[in-house]
Amino acid sequence: MLLRVKNLAVHFTTDGKIIKAVDGISFEIDEGETVAFVGESGSGKSVTALSIVRLIDPPGKIVNGEILWKDEIDLLKVDEDTMRKIRGREISIIFQDVSNSLNPVLSVGQQVAEVFTSHFMMNKKEARERVFELFEKIGIKEPGKIFDLYPHQLSGGLKQRILIAIAFALKPKLVIADEPTSSVDALTQYQILELFNSLQKEYKTSILLITHNFGIVTKISKRVYVMHKGKIVESGDTSAVLSKPSHPYTIKLIESAKFLSL
Repeated sequence: MLLRVKNLAVHFTTDGKIIKAVDGISFEIDEGETVAFVGESGSGKSVTALSIVRLIDPPGKIVNGEILWKDEIDLLKVDEDTMRKIRGREISIIFQDVSNSLNPVLSVGQQVAEVFTSHFMMNKKEARERVFELFEKIGIKEPGKIFDLYPHQLSGGLKQRILIAIAFALKPKLVIADEPTSSVDALTQYQILELFNSLQKEYKTSILLITHNFGIVTKISKRVYVMHKGKIVESGDTSAVLSKPSHPYTIKLIESAKFLSL
């Protein structure tokens, strides 16, 4: 098993009150598997994702649980130096806020190249060549032109592709994608999901997809966990949950879903 989470609990303390953002959840992700977490805003999906890579900031705190990586390492117990090595190289995350995830004063090509120069000690020419190869792989035409553009010069769809390039650059074992299609139109959503499917097959990467839309899940995920108020209220094969949902909250999400038909 690639990732095994047991009894994870994350609390936020606000004005003396404890909010149980994640309330004792357990789940697993196998190697090469795509799993989705579905739920509305505030259900605990993103907090769960941030907990895996240990990026919960105060007033949030992981108060209980185990996050077992490859059944060997409890990510909640390793030191920060070890955790930094795991982030990016073995586990990468695509954050929900596309605009704030890219540095506005560096070209997008420089930002992807930094992944190669910092982790593989490549020179600038070697890194640039690797970026061009990666851009072509993710469907970016004219990579030389895009390399020198800044984030504000790109569409939402292109920004998302750049973040995907950064996430997959080091061929990690697990990519966590937090609402990767929330800010783009239906056609771009479909293209991004197809890109995830293609990269997952090529790199054998596991993907944890975070979304509020059940319609997105059907295009990429084999298994699904439904989160509501910090708990997992239903889980199973995506097709089975869609055809015979058992929890009222799951039924509500499915009824409100926008299914892609492209």
